[in-house]
Amino acid sequence: MKFILKNGEEVEIKELDKFISAKQVLAFYAPIIRERPEPFMLSDKPPTLKEEKVWLKKKLKTISKKQEVTLVALSGKKVVGMCDGRKQDRRNRDKVLVGIVIAKQYRGVGLGNKLLIEIIKLIKKKIKPKIIYLTVIGAKKPARALYNKLGFGKIAVLPKWIKVRGKYQDEIYMRLK
Repeated sequence: MKFILKNGEEVEIKELDKFISAKQVLAFYAPIIRERPEPFMLSDKPPTLKEEKVWLKKKLKTISKKQEVTLVALSGKKVVGMCDGRKQDRRNRDKVLVGIVIAKQYRGVGLGNKLLIEIIKLIKKKIKPKIIYLTVIGAKKPARALYNKLGFGKIAVLPKWIKVRGKYQDEIYMRLK
């Protein structure tokens, strides 16, 4: 599906499949990891292309097993956003955790809103969980405002839980109402 962002740019959103290369994903994630490494990895360096190929192969496998759904936002052939819903395991298997990442220059122009609306529809259709939830760093007010707008409500706060740029910040759990 294609749509126009608030800045006038056309973006296409589609489900992750073999159409996307590890090189495209790495080009998307590398600047984001350098910007804020702590939420993503143990290292502050982007993965190698070999590591990204392994990650992508594993992700496609979980998608094929209906344990996850993933949407990719493309501007031309460039990945500018990704959003996924991952089925949890064991006693949490009726829950899906949502994650979203937007390239810096595409934040605040409606892409996050569109990706979240579409991933929620896809999660409900393909996974059918009892609960859809996400976590957000407390300081991220624009993200929290978007989640509230889309029907997520705060259910828990883990004070000073996540280390970001050397400081511990609150992690907020939000559930789709």
